[in-house]
Amino acid sequence: MPRKQTNAIEAWLRYDVRTPDCVPLDREAYPGDVYEGRPVPWPPWACRAPDGGIHKDSRIGQIDVHIATPPKKKDEISWTCEFQVKAWLCYACRTANCAPLDRDLYAAGVYEGRPIPLPPWVCRSPDGGLHKDNRVGQIDVHLSAPPKIKDEISWTCDFGVRLISRRWLEQIEDLIDPSKTFVGRAFLKGKELTDWVTLHEPSPPLLMMREGWRKSCPICGQDNSVMYSGMFFADPTTLGRRVIVSGDDIFVRKEDAEARGLKPPAGGFKPVRIRYRPEWVAQMRLRDPPDFTSRT
Repeated sequence: MPRKQTNAIEAWLRYDVRTPDCVPLDREAYPGDVYEGRPVPWPPWACRAPDGGIHKDSRIGQIDVHIATPPKKKDEISWTCEFQVKAWLCYACRTANCAPLDRDLYAAGVYEGRPIPLPPWVCRSPDGGLHKDNRVGQIDVHLSAPPKIKDEISWTCDFGVRLISRRWLEQIEDLIDPSKTFVGRAFLKGKELTDWVTLHEPSPPLLMMREGWRKSCPICGQDNSVMYSGMFFADPTTLGRRVIVSGDDIFVRKEDAEARGLKPPAGGFKPVRIRYRPEWVAQMRLRDPPDFTSRT
């Protein structure tokens, strides 16, 4: 009798490590090297990327390790302190309280029948959509009302420019590469808000997804996507980055965030881990993006 066909979807359960207790490699058993100004062991299964990043060589099969101390007795899964898959903690905005742009200080425009401000850093795509210009570096904004006092992260009601409080930014500002990530100013009635800044990165590394859809502006390259599952980075330029601003989110390298005890900004979500997994690109299932130009 032929087997009955079903619509079952294959799936796997992922068992991941949670413990922060890593196991250090035995430095006396390996040659020494230097990474970011600090000495590191250099096992034969390590690989150095062109940008200077070091990681496990993905071409190697069995890996034997010499460790200086054993894993914790309470754990059944652990990790070596060195040569882990690169990861970042993603700090995203949760608050619904946006800050409106000052319409008196920007050119006036119309979008879908309603008046809107048109700052000089806005791009209009061929389908009529308006968004931040992905080619622009520093973005300064003029607001008609400040972000809520209780928040440390916010956004502009028009075009979603990321606003961040200086008191939170000070915890990671030394990790930011100023040639890639730009800190802008926020003004209220012509006076600079010293407690708030904007964060923007032109043409940032794309955040990838196992499943979802993606559409890019053909003029400025702005990414518009919806991610259903499995977010990750695949761009090798991320390996040397300690802070990345991509889309609406701020990514801080995991070991830096944990070393500094970096908590989410008030008004933000609890951070989630995003890993560098270029091998997942082959597993991506991209759907066709919706047709936003159609109106029923």
